[in-house]
Amino acid sequence: ICIVGKIFSQIIPSFGNDIPVTINGLAFDAMEPALSADGNALFFNSLNDGITTSLYYAGKLNDSTFNFIGLVPIVNQTVTPRLDGVASLDSLNNFYWISTRDYPTNMDNLHRIRFLTTGYTNYGRVHGDFHIYLPGYIIMDASTSFDGNLMIYCNARFGGCVNNMPCEASMGIAQKINDSTFNKSPNTSVLMAAINDTVNYIVYAPHLSKDGLELYYTRLLKSGTKSEVMVSVRTNTNSAFGTPSVLVTSPSVLPEGPVLSSDMQKLYYHKKGGSV
Repeated sequence: ICIVGKIFSQIIPSFGNDIPVTINGLAFDAMEPALSADGNALFFNSLNDGITTSLYYAGKLNDSTFNFIGLVPIVNQTVTPRLDGVASLDSLNNFYWISTRDYPTNMDNLHRIRFLTTGYTNYGRVHGDFHIYLPGYIIMDASTSFDGNLMIYCNARFGGCVNNMPCEASMGIAQKINDSTFNKSPNTSVLMAAINDTVNYIVYAPHLSKDGLELYYTRLLKSGTKSEVMVSVRTNTNSAFGTPSVLVTSPSVLPEGPVLSSDMQKLYYHKKGGSV
């Protein structure tokens, strides 16, 4: 996971050179970073290897150094194979993650829990009309807004495509109805029109800035293995996101999974370093 420092720009955010993040005590891959609202906890999942993918967390020492703590309580399955990953948190400690448990028998594969100082509540699945109930479709990624009222989701279709990648993927915005339900915003296709270039790219791993004006995500060329971390901005929370700009690109290290700190100054993401 790497971190970069933000430089103010009136239109498109720009960032400085990346700084490697150290997670003391971690001896395996770290992917799909997420931050608590106060920035004191870093969440991530292990490698998505098709065997065992689980969610872990670490405590902050400084912006680029964390101490590994262990498995996130409650949320991980105990069976193998399993996939529990792609954490996201709002400012009220509602924790969301993707899990393939019981899929495709139950295709609502976005899950939720709210962590309290004395335990937890609201454990269960997230329902809503943003799910696509057709063979091969799954919610590949989802990210809550800082206030918890929106969910940026990624619908992906799998089924025999190159390198087991999604055959297609697009993103949308859903509004919170209650703790267990989000429904698509009526104009989500308009809001995301500049993002969803499904002809050339697979788009996924969204993250919305605290003010709701900057959307960070990953896009992958359908014709190869080149991924890029992108940003798209808008002038107000009711307008569509504009033409996206590339923040991080490389044909070999596969940058993915951007997440912005709540002060909107630090962007975390993962990329391949050597064999991890």
